[in-house]
Amino acid sequence: MTTQSSSLPYSMRLPFQFDVSRLHADLACVGDDEWVTHYETRDFEGGWSGVALQALGGQTGNLRALPMALPLYQPTPLLARCPYFAEVLNSFPLAVGAARLLRLDSGSRILPHQDQGLGMAEVRIHIPVQTNENVEFFLEGERIVLKDGECWFLDLSRMHSVFNGSDIPRVHLVLDCASSDWLWEQLSASSA
Repeated sequence: MTTQSSSLPYSMRLPFQFDVSRLHADLACVGDDEWVTHYETRDFEGGWSGVALQALGGQTGNLRALPMALPLYQPTPLLARCPYFAEVLNSFPLAVGAARLLRLDSGSRILPHQDQGLGMAEVRIHIPVQTNENVEFFLEGERIVLKDGECWFLDLSRMHSVFNGSDIPRVHLVLDCASSDWLWEQLSASSA
């Protein structure tokens, strides 16, 4: 496996484009009562919640993403109701552990912080399901514009924050994956 270095990008759009209408259709399968408040309560203001598609114990309400525990994650009942999300998870040449939909309500913010437990062995992939240009995502002080259906590697062990200045909830499909040569080759090619 190649090694990560400081010369690699801390954000990169990956070569996937997912069907936005199918993402939205699966999002509509999530009931309002299924969303649970994010457990990192000190890291946000307003409403930040989620549901799990793959979780420890296969529980939809378990949002915990533990480093180096990928084999312990199981599909939740919600994933069975969302066939396109399942297709998305299976499209990666990476082993997927935690798979969550994370929702940031209108007018809410995720305060500047760094995610723990990410690095060379495990990475976080974001797929915007519902967002718009009034969502401000900053990574290392740089604004990164993410659009529905895109797929992004984001090194969230670095300082990042989000403000949802739109009138709709911002929802991302967030995947914790085992890193691989494929990913490091993508990142190395983009930094060349």
